Amino acid sequence: MDRDGVDAEVLYSEVSAFRHYPLMTEGWKEASEAFNRVMQDFASADPSRLLPAYQVPLIDIDFAVKQVHALAAEGARAVHIPTFPAEVGLPEYHDERYDPVWSAISETGMSISQHLGLVASLFELLRRDPTPQKAIFTSQPALRLAETIGFWILPGVLARFPDLTIVLVEPHLGWVPFYLDMLDSMAAGPYDFPALDAKPSAYFHRQMYLTFVDDPRGLEHRHELGVDRIMWSTDFPHPATSWPNSREVVEKNFAGIPDVERDLIVAGNAARVYGL
Repeated sequence: MDRDGVDAEVLYSEVSAFRHYPLMTEGWKEASEAFNRVMQDFASADPSRLLPAYQVPLIDIDFAVKQVHALAAEGARAVHIPTFPAEVGLPEYHDERYDPVWSAISETGMSISQHLGLVASLFELLRRDPTPQKAIFTSQPALRLAETIGFWILPGVLARFPDLTIVLVEPHLGWVPFYLDMLDSMAAGPYDFPALDAKPSAYFHRQMYLTFVDDPRGLEHRHELGVDRIMWSTDFPHPATSWPNSREVVEKNFAGIPDVERDLIVAGNAARVYGL
């Protein structure tokens, strides 16, 4: 981070532990607490610069609420939950069983992180993809986050919990204005969304954030998305990371963009969301 000129990072574990907890007949609560302790221990090297997004299993709602409050009491800034709950045997997030969790997260001021992830149906595409590095397959997960946006907004979860903050991690930017326009057009036409009292895009602009690494074309749509809704990231240490050339990547992406907008996207928005 020092070599790359990066002050602070939100950290995501490579292991999606919440995929494994439902498979455990016993001990999953203890495993969850231990998993998060490992993340805390790693970040203890410098808690002001290393900010884990802690994985909270949603199998038992009372346990999840206790976990949220316990993590918040220890300074946690973000909770990481499954991007596609049905993939781990859970109901979708508009189910009222989750309401105590959303209330707890809202009360603590933490944000919800939903990292780019795979759904089982994509593995069939992996089998069919003829390209050497499986480029067709790897191009798809970001676009699948359209489903995630839809599930948070259209059934009314964000409308019911106006203080809930959702961060979509690594979806890129350029396709999102198109999708929001589609939702607004549906709401203005034959589709009925009784849980909403505003157009769908209004909830995105109030409560959702996007992150990206290298997407200059997407940044051309920054005013449609909202300059205050976008956060730049390094994706370190994945192969797609901008490290150790993040300063050069930022200069390329933000060429011609006013300094005040660049500063919000590379630092100010994250400082606000994570209380830095």
